[in-house]
Amino acid sequence: MRKTFNRSKKIDREPPLILSQEQKKKVFAGFVFFIFIILLNLYILKTAQEHPGRWVRMLKNRDPQIQKEGEEKLLQMGDRAVLTVIDALRDPDPRNRTAMIVFLGKTGNPKAVDCLIKHLQDPSSEVKMESVKALIRIGDDRAIPPLSDFFDGNSDYILAEMFYFCGEPKLKQKAEKWRQEQGVNFFPQNEEKERILWHQKLSP
Repeated sequence: MRKTFNRSKKIDREPPLILSQEQKKKVFAGFVFFIFIILLNLYILKTAQEHPGRWVRMLKNRDPQIQKEGEEKLLQMGDRAVLTVIDALRDPDPRNRTAMIVFLGKTGNPKAVDCLIKHLQDPSSEVKMESVKALIRIGDDRAIPPLSDFFDGNSDYILAEMFYFCGEPKLKQKAEKWRQEQGVNFFPQNEEKERILWHQKLSP
C-alpha cells in the first residue's frame, strides 16, 4: 500500500506580541527621545553655521574668494559681527589683524572706533595704516584727536594727502600745515575730485 504524504503542513505560528501599557509608554518615550536628539543636533548645527566666529575664520583665509564670502556674511550680522571681530583682533598674525581692521572700516560701525584707535599703536605698520583708513571711513569725531597725534609721529606725503582729502577740517588743516612746511602740492585746485579719489582708495 502506497504511503501518501499530506503536502499541506501545519505551520505553528507564534501568538502576536502584545505590549503592556507600561511597555507602550517606554517605547513611546524612546521614540520621543530619539526625535529630540535629532532636532537638537540640527539646532546645534544651524547655530554653529550662523555664529560669526565661523565667518571670522573665513575672513582670515588667504584665498580672496573665501575671504570675500566671510566678509559678506559678517556684514549682514551687524553689531554682533563687529563685536566678534573686535574680540578676534588679539590674533598674533598681523595679516589676520589687517584683514579684520579692513572689515571694521567697511562696516562704518561706530562701535569699532575705540578698538581702531587702539590699533593706531599696533606693532605692524600695515595694521596701523589700515586703522587710519578705517577710522576715516567711519568718520567718528572721537577719532580726530588720536589721528592728529598719529600724524605728528608718522607724517609723510601719503598720510598728509589722505588727511587733506578726508573731509575733516581739523585733519585737513594739519595736513595743509605739513604741506606748506615741506613745500609739496596736493593739487587743491581739483580738490573735490581728489577727495572722491581718495575715498575710493580707502575702499579695499
